[in-house]
Amino acid sequence: MLWDMRANTWEPIQTLKDATSSITSLSILGASLYASSLDGHVRTYDLRLGKMMDDLVGHPVNTVRPSKLGDSLLVSSQDGKLRLFDAANGSVLQTFSGQKEGRCKAIWGYGEESVVAGDEDGRVWAWDVLNAKLVEPEGWAHHKRAITSLEMHPNGKEMVTASSGKYMPTRLQRH
Repeated sequence: MLWDMRANTWEPIQTLKDATSSITSLSILGASLYASSLDGHVRTYDLRLGKMMDDLVGHPVNTVRPSKLGDSLLVSSQDGKLRLFDAANGSVLQTFSGQKEGRCKAIWGYGEESVVAGDEDGRVWAWDVLNAKLVEPEGWAHHKRAITSLEMHPNGKEMVTASSGKYMPTRLQRH
């Protein structure tokens, strides 16, 4: 549901009813709204034109993150893979794998030079966007339990991770 936060009403101005299962993430870039769902789809809503594009990933989707220019989408799914999609035609540009399957959100790192995700074992993983190779083959152990969320600082050098376990500071070192 979409609300006008300036209005004095709790009624939504629009309801998007396309997903057949839970929405797992939302991202906004300009007039586009990106939604991932456990039904295995990534939906892109152009709010100006009133159009929706639907990309079938085929596995429950944890997160969708558009690039800064909106020309590609970073998608993580519960098959343990991260995929980079071309936003215009839905083709897969790159696939990232190697971490343990999990439900962690994926993020852009180092100004979109890398992608970063966590796994069920509490490890953080990073891949080079161009060649899809792991930056650190064993990942970085930061929690004793599954990493549930992570966010990169705007400077691209520091991030915050969340887990149901104890806090451990995280700093990725650029190689």
